[in-house]
Amino acid sequence: MQFLYPYFLWALAVIAIPVIIHLFYFRRFKKVYFTNVRFLKSIKEETAARSKLRNLLVLLARVLALTCLVLAFALPFLHRDEARIGRKASSVFIDNSFSMEAKAADVILLEKAKAYAREVITSHNEDDLIQVLTHDFKGSHQRLVDREEALSLVEEIEITPSVKLLSDVQNRQKQLLNSSNTRYRNIYWISDFQKSIVDLSTLQDTTFQNYALPLQSVEESNVSIDSAWLSSPVARLNEPNTVFVRLTNRGNAPAENVRLSFFHQGQEKPVSVIDLEAGDTVTDTFNFSISTPGWQHIEIKLTDHPVTFDDHYFLSFEVQEELSAMVLSDTRPDAYMATALKSMDNMDMTFQSARQVDYSRLASQDMVILEGLTSLSTGLSNELSEYIRSGGNLLIFPSQNIVLEEYNNFLQKLNVHRLTDPRRAVREVSYINTSEFIFDDVFTRVNENIRLPSANWSFELDRSGRGEETLLRFRDGGSFISKFTVDKGRVYLSVSPIDKTYNSLANDAEIFIPMLYKMALSTSESYEMSHTIGADDLIQVQGDWDYEQKILEIKGAVNFIPGITRIGPNTLINVNEQIEEAGIYDLYAGDQLVQKIAFNYDRTESELSYYTSDEIKEKLGEEIRIIDSGNQTSLAQVLKESEEGQPLWKWLLIFTLLFLAAEQLLLRFWKI
Repeated sequence: MQFLYPYFLWALAVIAIPVIIHLFYFRRFKKVYFTNVRFLKSIKEETAARSKLRNLLVLLARVLALTCLVLAFALPFLHRDEARIGRKASSVFIDNSFSMEAKAADVILLEKAKAYAREVITSHNEDDLIQVLTHDFKGSHQRLVDREEALSLVEEIEITPSVKLLSDVQNRQKQLLNSSNTRYRNIYWISDFQKSIVDLSTLQDTTFQNYALPLQSVEESNVSIDSAWLSSPVARLNEPNTVFVRLTNRGNAPAENVRLSFFHQGQEKPVSVIDLEAGDTVTDTFNFSISTPGWQHIEIKLTDHPVTFDDHYFLSFEVQEELSAMVLSDTRPDAYMATALKSMDNMDMTFQSARQVDYSRLASQDMVILEGLTSLSTGLSNELSEYIRSGGNLLIFPSQNIVLEEYNNFLQKLNVHRLTDPRRAVREVSYINTSEFIFDDVFTRVNENIRLPSANWSFELDRSGRGEETLLRFRDGGSFISKFTVDKGRVYLSVSPIDKTYNSLANDAEIFIPMLYKMALSTSESYEMSHTIGADDLIQVQGDWDYEQKILEIKGAVNFIPGITRIGPNTLINVNEQIEEAGIYDLYAGDQLVQKIAFNYDRTESELSYYTSDEIKEKLGEEIRIIDSGNQTSLAQVLKESEEGQPLWKWLLIFTLLFLAAEQLLLRFWKI
């Protein structure tokens, strides 16, 4: 047995009081008058014996009563070997993710978790320090507070779209508890312990005592939209745009007649009706057309109950009204090249002499074409390199009289295959890479009757670069036109001049024109069409705006001014976890719409699979204590006994009252 306040044991000195009373009060002599002293001796002996026994019993009752009272104030308990007595710092994590909206006995799990949290906090002493933590990682939760303030923080907890892995939660808890000047540190997890967030293995750090309070919900079915994306990097105006949608049945039973639809420009359009077996994942597709340029957004929706947070998916993207291409040449652009570019209604072509390039216009071009340049100056080479790395497209048709060393120095700088000595030989194209974006939707099928280009004068490639994707390949295995990704941009390299004297590519309009268009179209940087709430706080600004004169503001379900970070030519905004509702948000610079941003809920909570108490113990090891209140009337008492041992003060108070009652009974009914 141990005592929580052992210094109270000094009060045992009060036991001397009844002993002193016994020694002096009960030994006083009284005169007794007898008319006949014949029986005096026998009466005296009998009375003395009875009086002595009663007095000893009264003394014993008083001593035991005082002893029990003093021991009760010292708060004794039956200790465990690992009992933790003293000031503690504890971190209490309350799972407030979407899965905690599930019901258990007609009460949502979050309310039950908050009740458990109150019990955990109540089990602490007044001088203990407590952290209340949720998936939000709020600033107000990053400190240790007293018991009363911790209870107030629990009352403010609401469901959140943010989801953190349990390892991230544990790291945040440890970080704060390590800063506390306390002997004992406790970590509490109150959660349904979804398998998708429990990424910890066996706990081995004995510096902290870990407690798990698992909550169980009713099994539910769920079909979720996991993700959606466009088939091409950019959406195209007045053309079919294909959307891919991935769905998963998270339940244990088949899902039938799941209706999929999408919203665009204020109209809802049905897509399909899908049946999914338990655990199945399917990818569905649909097409839609865009008639107006500018920023667009779509919402994809399915009908599914009772879990609905993952039934919507939002995408935002920009449709350019016009593409721009700059042709750099020594003299004037090839006639076929100029005709092909001008034949595209939404293509703005400009021509500049390589000797008088306006470098300030490079950044605004969707594609730059080097057509028949014999040499590359150092200045032009550096500007083109920066343009490509920033996300631009460069198409190279070399001249038959090029300064090979200058070209290869430029290509080597970009880690692209270099050109070797040319040869005069007829080489026919036999392969079109229809799986690559440039040709992925140009042909419904490549048949034997299609006319493919050929070349009678071409370079070879030395294969010294990296990341080549062959777009057109000769029958002998050599590349005719190749694609190389360089940082954010792309280099398209032809091994033959564009002049019809050397190859027939410009004459094959069914290949040449869509190839130029798709190369210019692919200029979009890999713009994120959707973002995840709680995970994507830093977002790159896509549109043009005067950052020195106008303030950026996000408008939607909430309006706020984001943080801004500039890294070179790029601007990043920080939403600082202020967005909590999925949907489309508009980014404005003054009255100018800069871009639309789509935010979706994290799909981690879609997986309705949970660990049981036994599985938690097996996964996390013996260092985790599973607290299951079950049929217990007071979880606080269970926790306190688990932490400190079995308290005995109540029993001691009961014994104090019993001994005092025994004393009174002895004095009242035992007459001498």
